[in-house]
Amino acid sequence: MLYYRYRSANLLSTKELIYDELYFSYPSELNDPLDGFISYEFPEDFPKWKRLLDFAWKDLPIDTTRIAEIFAKSSPLSVKELATSPKTIYEKILEGIDPTHKNIAFVLAESLKNYISAYIPSEGCSVSFSKTYQNALMWSHYTGKHEGYCLIFRSIDGSINQCPSRSKESIKTSEHSFLGISKNFKLHDVLYGTRNSVDGFTLFPHGVYGRQMSAEEHKSYWENMENMYLTKSSCWDYEQEARLYIAASSACVSQDLLSPIDRIFHYDNSQIAGVIFGMRMSESNKKIIREILLKKSIERYMDSRSDRFLFDIVSFESQFDDKQHAILINPSEIFNCGKSIKKSDPEFASKFTSWSHGEALHIQKSENGKGNSCSRVVLD
Repeated sequence: MLYYRYRSANLLSTKELIYDELYFSYPSELNDPLDGFISYEFPEDFPKWKRLLDFAWKDLPIDTTRIAEIFAKSSPLSVKELATSPKTIYEKILEGIDPTHKNIAFVLAESLKNYISAYIPSEGCSVSFSKTYQNALMWSHYTGKHEGYCLIFRSIDGSINQCPSRSKESIKTSEHSFLGISKNFKLHDVLYGTRNSVDGFTLFPHGVYGRQMSAEEHKSYWENMENMYLTKSSCWDYEQEARLYIAASSACVSQDLLSPIDRIFHYDNSQIAGVIFGMRMSESNKKIIREILLKKSIERYMDSRSDRFLFDIVSFESQFDDKQHAILINPSEIFNCGKSIKKSDPEFASKFTSWSHGEALHIQKSENGKGNSCSRVVLD
């Protein structure tokens, strides 16, 4: 399947193309402040509130019953709000103790805030693609008023793979912990609609939750978390977004955010299948992109890996169709093993037909283990 990545015509995008880079962004770096936001809420559950306070204040001589009742009656309460606003906790505690003991209330509030904060997981990070190239609004937003371009990627088994020679298997998140990274980043379709909150008590040890969750409950929990992360407001559905993402670490592993350098990954550039030039893209900028892609069409054939898929790279010119109110594209050039095939060349039509059908050259080890074998396959 083909996926599209809109890029502006600037030095950063050119660098990313030259070095096959994907930068995974945290939600705070995205243009929608609600994108990737997961809402954790404490429900109205007195026994769980009681156990939470008992754990948080286990070394303090305090009867938690009355205070737990107050928190339960005030629920639902945002986990992140309580973790960042000790004033809210302080006011609730004052309702449950002697009002003359304000200093004690302050100590309890800080202790509870710190306990809750320790179990909030770090955020995940993602890279965005689209399943459409036809939306004029996206061209305006993401390519600098149609002056940029749109890269075309062909997925393999629903994934964009890391470059084998530059892949990361793990990232150090703290002194004693690592975050495992898959060699193949799965493309997830973004969901559009409303998001439900996650039960905040599930973030804490089973002693707070009240019991161990079953394997099925754990599976359901992580599926729900994934859906939450992949859900955006329906006002964004025109983007038809798909994304790669790296899930957040559990708080018990690490709450540290990954550095910008850690979030740069190198993709397998043999999955670049084409480029669409924006309607306003300058000829000089087009020339730069053509030269880069022509070089990559040679590099992928020189790759020493024994198992790989090789595609031609097709460039398209774009135009706006007034009747359909959509972007139309016309193929103009094919890059094949360092050779530029123009639309006027006799072989262009057959090669473009093969490309359109998802045809690839599959190179793999021979059955006898000596050398490689080649075969034509269709991936789409």
